[in-house]
Amino acid sequence: MINAEKSYESVLKVILGSGSEMEAANGLIKRLLEVRKLPLPDGLKPEAFQSSVLMSLPIIRNKAAAHGSGTTGREINGPMANLAVNLACALDTYLIQETTDKE
Repeated sequence: MINAEKSYESVLKVILGSGSEMEAANGLIKRLLEVRKLPLPDGLKPEAFQSSVLMSLPIIRNKAAAHGSGTTGREINGPMANLAVNLACALDTYLIQETTDKE
């Protein structure tokens, strides 16, 4: 689960370029929405997209796997780990496709 989040943050950092190396997901996502205009469907506000979609994986990671888990860590079940991996894949793919210059 933690590696899924690392993948997502890495994609955000590559898209944003220099100056983003030390930022966490929330800051990276805010910066992305400031720098890049993502084409969203009518009726979907950027703030809602940020908090409900783009922050879904960081929230799961922070609440279920990382922060406050102590030295022993927390055991995450298979379905939750699969969700994290699949969210990372979906979010990474979406961001790459939306931010890559289209020919």
